[in-house]
Amino acid sequence: APTPITLDGVAKGAVVDAGVAALRDWVDAGLVEAGGDVRAFGGSDDRWRVGVEDPRGDGLAATLRLDSGGVATSGDYRIYYDEDRTEHHIVTPGTGRSPTEDTSVTAVAPDAETADAHSTAAFVMANDRAASFVEAGDDLSALFLTRDGGRLTAGGWDAVLDG
Repeated sequence: APTPITLDGVAKGAVVDAGVAALRDWVDAGLVEAGGDVRAFGGSDDRWRVGVEDPRGDGLAATLRLDSGGVATSGDYRIYYDEDRTEHHIVTPGTGRSPTEDTSVTAVAPDAETADAHSTAAFVMANDRAASFVEAGDDLSALFLTRDGGRLTAGGWDAVLDG
């Protein structure tokens, strides 16, 4: 049977950014979230804390300190079609199959649409290629949580961690 897919690769990030654009006329600072995509604006280092869910356990895998910018996570743990989560809503272009190396990729970028696009793109790449992809971008960082319990980072990830 065909595997169903969703078509929201960058849509949520774009909606979050549009929400921020609308709010800037009314408020000086805020945090906008839609389906896990987040964008902060007008904050300070002490203003916004964003948690990154641990997709295979309880609690958080990380807590980020965000004064402005976007955060998005792509992963296999919310929308999946089998118990092993090897068939899920993200597919690799060219193969049409769900990638199985990572459980999630969280990207931090200057805006939510960029974070959303980069988390999804990095999720479908092999981790060595994905890390290079993130590091080549401007103001990008990422956390890769692998299926085998590993944890990899790229870009300036440590700079956005809270503590």
